[in-house]
Amino acid sequence: MPKTKAAKKDHYTYSDLKDINKESEDDHYHFYGVVIDASFPYQSEKRYVVTCKVADPSSVTKGGKLNVVNVVFFSKSFEDLPIIQRVGDIIRVHRAKFQHYNDSKQLNVNMYYRSSWCLFIGNDNQAPLEPKVENEDGTSNYFSYTPYNFSGKSFTQEGHEQKILSNLKKWSKEYFSKNFVVQHEIKREELDQAIKDQKDFDLLTKITVIKDHDQYSNLVTFNDTTGQTWTANLFKRKFPHLKVNDVLRIKSCSAKENNNLILSAHSNILKFFSFSKIEKHLKSKISSNTHIKTVVTKLTTPSHKKMEVTALKKLFFNPKKTEKLFRSQFCVLKVDNKSIEDYVGAYDGKKWHSMKGKKKAPAGSELKWNIKLIVTDYKNQDDDKAYIVHLDDNSFFKDVKPENWHKTNEHKKAEKVFNQLTSHRANYVDAVLERDKKNYYIRHTQFK
Repeated sequence: MPKTKAAKKDHYTYSDLKDINKESEDDHYHFYGVVIDASFPYQSEKRYVVTCKVADPSSVTKGGKLNVVNVVFFSKSFEDLPIIQRVGDIIRVHRAKFQHYNDSKQLNVNMYYRSSWCLFIGNDNQAPLEPKVENEDGTSNYFSYTPYNFSGKSFTQEGHEQKILSNLKKWSKEYFSKNFVVQHEIKREELDQAIKDQKDFDLLTKITVIKDHDQYSNLVTFNDTTGQTWTANLFKRKFPHLKVNDVLRIKSCSAKENNNLILSAHSNILKFFSFSKIEKHLKSKISSNTHIKTVVTKLTTPSHKKMEVTALKKLFFNPKKTEKLFRSQFCVLKVDNKSIEDYVGAYDGKKWHSMKGKKKAPAGSELKWNIKLIVTDYKNQDDDKAYIVHLDDNSFFKDVKPENWHKTNEHKKAEKVFNQLTSHRANYVDAVLERDKKNYYIRHTQFK
């Protein structure tokens, strides 16, 4: 185990964060800060980077708000950067440079030029997540003043630093227990818009299920503060400390329309300390129960209820050539049409005719549903592909008839039905599908 070395040459004077405000080539700053937010180490075009936000007692304004400071670490290798996965841990930095970036205060920690860092636990009663050193003597307070991770092969620590650490832990415990510190409310419409725009967003979640996906990853299910359920395939080495009922902040993720999360290299999952107000808030606000989706259809032929459910991936890429009917369960992401008028077409047995501007079907044809459903597999949530399923069976909707599509009251009925059908976060479809070449059509199935 690396031993603490007494400082021989350098003596470090640590600055309060509010006092670091001078931009100069000659000035290097040393500081302690409580971590408020952090990315995972990632590779940029030319180097490896970690971004984080820190605070200390001097960061608190007269109104009680926290003015956090951005800290950016640069290095030639991944191993030289801190892996921070808990809000409230404490970081010590030597030789940071101050600069203004986008009108904000930023401290650059350049590992190329003798900068260094140490990570300490923010709560003496909770063990470090990924310690670099072992608690060899087994004492309960071993990590109270010993960093659990640090840059380089060893670290230096002077006697006066114990008081700095102690005071910082006392302040953070008091401040974190009374204030949320991080954003505690996320709006559903903001998430929906971010998914639509294919942009990153943050989530506040609770883990409900962890399943072993393979030797490298876990399939994890989360509930969030907006009442939604999400899934993610997470690397075990990147997030080794997750367990059921953990409440977390998922930083900078994106998602597909089926609520399957996508984490980039910089994305991170952050825990909270037990004394934190945000931890207690999330544990009480988010249900521990996995949200069960409701089936909105029924199979009309009794024998089909005994059919095995076939995964969509198998249907579209490796179907049984000898069979024509299959049973499948899927969530409808959306209907590939622009308006209710587009849901209906006139079919003469050979081709479809548009009903734009018409109220009656052309001679020799009948009005039928002509709908393309964009769907994703309900049971096989690790399949993130979307598929097209066709709906042209007039008996599917018992309360909405295609021949009445032009009537105003039928429009309202149809809107209600399609809202239920496409509410993929709450509902799913159990259906019999008929294969016609490469296409699948819903048969022997009725909307409840």
